[in-house]
Amino acid sequence: MNQAGLQAVASEPFILLLDAEVTDLDHFAANHDMYLVSMYREPARAAAIWKERLQDAPVGSDGFLSLSYFGREMFAPSLWDEVMGIWYEIVDVIGQFVAQGKGEALFPDQPVEIRMSQQRGGAVFGIHEQDFIVDPHLFVPGVLTEAEKFFEWVERYVNDDRSDALSDIRAIREAWGARS
Repeated sequence: MNQAGLQAVASEPFILLLDAEVTDLDHFAANHDMYLVSMYREPARAAAIWKERLQDAPVGSDGFLSLSYFGREMFAPSLWDEVMGIWYEIVDVIGQFVAQGKGEALFPDQPVEIRMSQQRGGAVFGIHEQDFIVDPHLFVPGVLTEAEKFFEWVERYVNDDRSDALSDIRAIREAWGARS
């Protein structure tokens, strides 16, 4: 946390309601409460929706991921997709950044780029058309902690083994610690 008491990186995943049909992105972006349920504030309800969606679809986590850096939202409100897939891609980008100094990936079902690269004195993390200057010493561990929290939620509430993701997060965290 910084002096203002803000957490460096915070996240909140939301799952799309079963009867929600997104046909107007502007309406969706302005009215998330009509379309989405917080996976952290309403875990039982979100898990029930996820499990029910899996009966008819290959993935259950269609929704929106709120990711913020010192209180500044990084994802535009219209950027919705498969939340678990987004987390896998973010972890992959962070892993590439730790290993090579830069990383990039796409949202699971949209041509929305996620990227991170070193910049003198810090790093740039980008989502779609927005770039954010971040302190990698705060951002990398913060994102890994938030990703871990998400995958642990999936294991606990959806009973879906995500040991692969959790193992990747631990390995990236260890590589980052060795690098820093």
